[in-house]
Amino acid sequence: EGLAVGSVGTFPSGSQSVVLRTDDGGATWQRRWLGTRTREWGWKISFPTADSGFVSLERPVGPMYFLKTADRGLTWTEHPCPNYNEQGIGFVTTSLGWIGGRSNPTIGTTDGGATWAETPWGSYLNRFQFLDATLGYGAGVTVYKYSSPTVDVPPAPPRSRAPALAARPH
Repeated sequence: EGLAVGSVGTFPSGSQSVVLRTDDGGATWQRRWLGTRTREWGWKISFPTADSGFVSLERPVGPMYFLKTADRGLTWTEHPCPNYNEQGIGFVTTSLGWIGGRSNPTIGTTDGGATWAETPWGSYLNRFQFLDATLGYGAGVTVYKYSSPTVDVPPAPPRSRAPALAARPH
């Protein structure tokens, strides 16, 4: 099984986001998502579990969205994101994740993307890699390390506060 994200159409003015899926090692691909907006493309994928995944949708102007699946990428739902130039997306669990982008602060969620708040992870993060539920990295201009002594997900913070993250620049 595998997934690919990107765009179809004339890039960038006529591009539409797309998610492709294969279940035969790449011999054939099926379109599992096609966006309705132009000037948008799928950018990064994050799967914290085998079933649950997220895709960042980048576009030069808002409104902004991300995609979410709970069935191994067979179906996708679109969710609003703060008006934000999103590029990288990374989830360590189905609830705890981050979105980073060009010249914006990194935002985080503790409720699967229902709410977002600024985090201490700085700007320009567009790559996230989690080795397991307790260790991961965010990278852009600076590299940040995520570490957690447990796999428990903290409760969602009030909307005015950023998620409590065990992150520090490296």
